[in-house]
Amino acid sequence: MRKIRFKKSINWKSFLDYILLILLSSFLFLNILIALPLTEKFSEIVAFDLNTSTEYWSKEYILDLESEDSKDLNKTRDILFRRLNQYGVEEVSTYAEGNSLRVVVSTTLPQMYVEELIRNPYQYRVVTRKEDVDFENTEDPYAQYMGENYNETEFDASTFRNIYITQLLDSSGTDSYFGIAKPWPHKSQDFKNFLNDQIGESVGVDIDGFVTPMYISDSAVFAIPLSTTDESIRAINILYNSGNIPTSYTISQQNDLGSEVFSMDYIEVSIAIFITIIIIYTYLFFTKIYTNTLLTTSLFATLLSIASMLTILKITYLPTSSYILIIGTIFIIILTRVIITNPESRYLITASVFILSLIFKLLGIGYLRIIGNDFLTLSLLVLLSVTFSEYYINKISIYLKK
Repeated sequence: MRKIRFKKSINWKSFLDYILLILLSSFLFLNILIALPLTEKFSEIVAFDLNTSTEYWSKEYILDLESEDSKDLNKTRDILFRRLNQYGVEEVSTYAEGNSLRVVVSTTLPQMYVEELIRNPYQYRVVTRKEDVDFENTEDPYAQYMGENYNETEFDASTFRNIYITQLLDSSGTDSYFGIAKPWPHKSQDFKNFLNDQIGESVGVDIDGFVTPMYISDSAVFAIPLSTTDESIRAINILYNSGNIPTSYTISQQNDLGSEVFSMDYIEVSIAIFITIIIIYTYLFFTKIYTNTLLTTSLFATLLSIASMLTILKITYLPTSSYILIIGTIFIIILTRVIITNPESRYLITASVFILSLIFKLLGIGYLRIIGNDFLTLSLLVLLSVTFSEYYINKISIYLKK
């Protein structure tokens, strides 16, 4: 019987390149499918919805300060502004009016957490139990939470350089949020001596007159238990670490203000952006300013960057606004063209944009801070999309020429 022989061996490199090309094409198709409007309705398992905020609320708060010192007034105003800006409130205005502060906000963020940042001075201090108070009295279960039942100590907010928020195992063995108090170096030893004296005793952290009881078993770590949720932990972190308000205050008045509702149809915006991109590249094609290869790569990278941006927002369900999406899309179109037409400087350009965006994020206020935060991600996304597009189009060209 004649033996069957294969005259040619399998070209594994070509085979693997072909498989890779199929995988990359599948990834692109899935990316575009998720990014397109209303495609989330095709999936019953995962809802890829775009979390766009269009409903603004606006309100003003009148705060009456106990202190009449102008320095306390200015410091309180600065800290409140810092809190709201760090939380991402789009529009914040603060005005000093005599011994009062007027705070005006306009935002799409949850009202409950924004008001927490305004309402609470969040003046905290470590306190010890008074000896003449019966904390075990079952008829008075709130005794351990009332500030008047505790003695003040020298250790207040000025003692700690920050409160590090993290999750640890609590006494029941479940993950809970705690605030790890980190004192300043020059006060560290005094605070450690205080904790050593309190080992085996119960102390508390008084925050605006409400005490969180704590049992001291070790002087190495001072972990404040936080009764909070995942949604509110960011606001708690800001309250602890945005500065120490020097005086107590009360909200004497609050007024709802009219705010313009910015509404935009997602489908209409998507179609308008797509038509705009096609018009731009059609014009560039007929003017013959750039080569066809460069235009193809640029168009492909632009569409891929926009699709990837929308896909990331849908998968992570991060909140965004329609006009922020428009600004981000314009940024992608411009940056892609700049990188494509300046290949020798693409990394320098991306690094420069990234650093500038980081400055906006750290030092900017309101919308500038939000846009800077988005541009950090988009600058890297555009660079990756351009690199991927060049590689993919090159592979497709080689495959089609065979």
